[in-house]
Amino acid sequence: MFRVKRANNFPQRLTFGYFMFEFFRKSEYGNVLGLGSPPVLSSFATVPYMLWMAFLRRSSSEYLVLIDESIVGVIACRPRSDALYVSSLAVAPNCRGKGIGSRMLHFAEEMATKGGKSWLELTVMKVNTPAQRLYARLGFRLKEEKRYSFVLKKRIT
Repeated sequence: MFRVKRANNFPQRLTFGYFMFEFFRKSEYGNVLGLGSPPVLSSFATVPYMLWMAFLRRSSSEYLVLIDESIVGVIACRPRSDALYVSSLAVAPNCRGKGIGSRMLHFAEEMATKGGKSWLELTVMKVNTPAQRLYARLGFRLKEEKRYSFVLKKRIT
């Protein structure tokens, strides 16, 4: 059963950061930032990464996505003036292609609707074409192109 649990306290927020790091590191794009291998170097990057991301996400609401009691995804969102910005989204590599990312984004849409937001926004790396296909399929469109990423948006109906 799919359920979402808010990371409310410090240990849960550290758990969020750890899984965010691990899901990214183990993905096919983990080498983009030098996190994929060798494993020893990526181990040294874990703690600084978790602390830096916790600082960046300090105004975000973070959620752990569970099936049974296993964490299979993480999502963080923060409000902007007329949009809810998905600042982090990751699915465990062994769980990709099973609709979890879509369900996580539907959860974010529900949050945006409850918060009175008109848009859902996110950023995706240019090399992450599987995620780009998911976002396009769910109705996200290009808002802005940056050097290494695209900022996408979707109108909330």
